[in-house]
Amino acid sequence: MTREEYDLALNALSTEYDKKRKDIIKEYAFTNNPHKIGDKVTDHVATLEIKSIHAYANSGGIPSCFYRGIQYNKDGKVSKKQDHTVVYQFNIGK
Repeated sequence: MTREEYDLALNALSTEYDKKRKDIIKEYAFTNNPHKIGDKVTDHVATLEIKSIHAYANSGGIPSCFYRGIQYNKDGKVSKKQDHTVVYQFNIGK
C-alpha cells in the first residue's frame, strides 16, 4: 500500500463515518420530536409557526431538533420583522 492509497482509504472511511453519524443523529432527533409542521412553538425569544424541522447534535451530544418558520408577536399577529428566527427543541417551555 502506498501513502496515497493509505490517505484515500482513510478519507473514504472518514466520509462514510460522518455520513452514518449524521443519519443516526437525524433518526434519533426526528424519533424524539414531539412537534410537526404547522405547530406553534414558543421559547424564551420568539413564537413561531413551524415551516421546517432540522436535526442537529447540541453541545451536550444529545441530538434534537430546531424549527424555522413564521414569527409571531406577543399579541398573536404575524411579526412585520421576519428575522431568520429559529426555536430549539430544548428551549421550548423555558
